[in-house]
Amino acid sequence: MAGAAALRRAARRAFRTLSNSSAPSRTIALPERLLSSQASPEHRPRPSVSGSELGQYPPERIRNFSIIAHVDHGKSTLADRLLELTGTIQKGHGQPQYLDKLQVERERGITVKAQTATMFYKHAVETSESHVADTPSYLLNLIDTPGHIDQPTADPDNVKAQLKRLFDIDPSEALLTSAKTGQGLSQVLPAVIERIPCPPGSCNSPVRMLLLDSYYDEYKGVICHVAIVDGAMRKGDKISSAATGRTYEVCDVGIMHPELTPTGVLYTGQVGYVITGMRSTKEARIGDTLHQAKSVVEALPGFKPVRHMVFSGVYPADGSDFEALSHAIEKLTCNDASVSVSKETSTALGMGFRNMELRSYPPYQLYHIFSNMVMTARCKLRILQPCL
Repeated sequence: MAGAAALRRAARRAFRTLSNSSAPSRTIALPERLLSSQASPEHRPRPSVSGSELGQYPPERIRNFSIIAHVDHGKSTLADRLLELTGTIQKGHGQPQYLDKLQVERERGITVKAQTATMFYKHAVETSESHVADTPSYLLNLIDTPGHIDQPTADPDNVKAQLKRLFDIDPSEALLTSAKTGQGLSQVLPAVIERIPCPPGSCNSPVRMLLLDSYYDEYKGVICHVAIVDGAMRKGDKISSAATGRTYEVCDVGIMHPELTPTGVLYTGQVGYVITGMRSTKEARIGDTLHQAKSVVEALPGFKPVRHMVFSGVYPADGSDFEALSHAIEKLTCNDASVSVSKETSTALGMGFRNMELRSYPPYQLYHIFSNMVMTARCKLRILQPCL
């Protein structure tokens, strides 16, 4: 047993060494086939994006959009097709549901955690003066996110009527697309560019940004997804939180393309990530306004403290296990800002954690139980007191 434990410790040390070492640079090849007539050399994957390159995209050539639909309606599949269409990833590269990172998302086919991805796309526009088609490049920011017209149960005409009745959307403007077959995908991004307005904001004002989401990385700390509303944010800048009043230094900044791609700067209207040395996701409050330190700015509207929805109490069966329970809950709260806990002592139950408040999708894990008992028929095993 001691030898096995030593081997596990050595393996963990080796893994940390490999994780901290710089990976060799590599060039990404052009996808074999893109699912649209827009598949062209202009939409090839980029191995890196520089800050000066981002500076070539004023707000007029930026579109921020999201895909909204019911659970299991193909949002992540459509996101995969758009990433392939723009050359952001190779066709067949990695696993399906590329932007779904959590295990529960991949196992159950649902999107739980918001993700962002920056794409570059050339779109032909006709100039009013010369009526000559120009083909500028646009920066598209997808906030992870419909399409199953190919399913037997699909009813496009009925859905278009519902859109007209509920949202007053002209049925003739609805795009019939299928992320599964590729039908109609070539119409999606041109429609995004032509129908969605560019993001508002002042390029010359002090930086002000909206915090979209965050997650904890073992080596980098808290990574925040942000949308720049005004100004520009550069590595080394000092920024403050309107909700907590705390000040941080920007250690790293970049875009999700679709993985972390450092650029050193983000400009007005752009969406990306920022690393500031936050130690806990509790410091990163979704909807908060981050702004230039020591400057007076108006906080972006809409931020409200999250209301607690589910409450519980957790106490160890054996009082000697309290420290182990405390350490496990500390790791949980470090990775999930939706969980808040407070220690409490009960006369009957001893020390534990009371009023553990869950405010998001609960964790889910399916375990396969094997028994050494001889079973002649299939049966279910009910676990009454699982131990880790």
